[in-house]
Amino acid sequence: MNDRKKVLEEKAESSRRLEDRRRALKQIGALSGLCALDLLCGSELKAAVIDLVEISHPKQARLQPTTAEMEYRPLATGTVPKSFTRGDLDLLGDLVELIIPTTDTPGARAAGVHWYIDAVAEVNTQVRQRFSEGLAWLRERSQQHFDKPFGVVTESQRVELLTHMSRLPATDPGKKFFELAKQWTLDGYYKSQIGLLQELGWVGHEYLPSFPGCPHPDPSHRRKGAAGRLLQEQDA
Repeated sequence: MNDRKKVLEEKAESSRRLEDRRRALKQIGALSGLCALDLLCGSELKAAVIDLVEISHPKQARLQPTTAEMEYRPLATGTVPKSFTRGDLDLLGDLVELIIPTTDTPGARAAGVHWYIDAVAEVNTQVRQRFSEGLAWLRERSQQHFDKPFGVVTESQRVELLTHMSRLPATDPGKKFFELAKQWTLDGYYKSQIGLLQELGWVGHEYLPSFPGCPHPDPSHRRKGAAGRLLQEQDA
């Protein structure tokens, strides 16, 4: 009887964790579709992804790199752009760094996200065209709003412009470009060693002898932060 009870309890625990993981993956998949800059962009975007990974794979069950001085390589690097002009590549680097900035871990520029997009655009003409048009739109709007190129305006002005883009109607070219840039920045950053290994602590090929649940009796702490607010909205 005790063995049967133990099996049932293990099945229930496994089912609960699977549901948590499904919810986390579903929410991560939805990140690229969210547009409110003050909710999920910049450092809060990083925090949201980390929160969601913690739901599906708590730190207490994860192995961590043992070498503090481990070097994490960017996803892509280069000296000469393959698809964009040098000016467009620099502008793209500024943009991805605004979306995922340097905090206690390197940001999207250091992760080589702009070089990654440049490499993909070399073989995908649609990606190249959409980014070229979007960067031209961004450059033009910066000139209209601030009478200066995007590359020389202050960081607060850049955030102001991206906030404006995020709040445009869904059919507006600026809104479409903001969503495109955010989606590709997320994709590239968390494919890189900097995003996947250094920030999220994923090491791969882990053997987990057990899957302990959250040690806290009150699960409300999972509702803190940007990810928590999103989960609350999803549950509502």
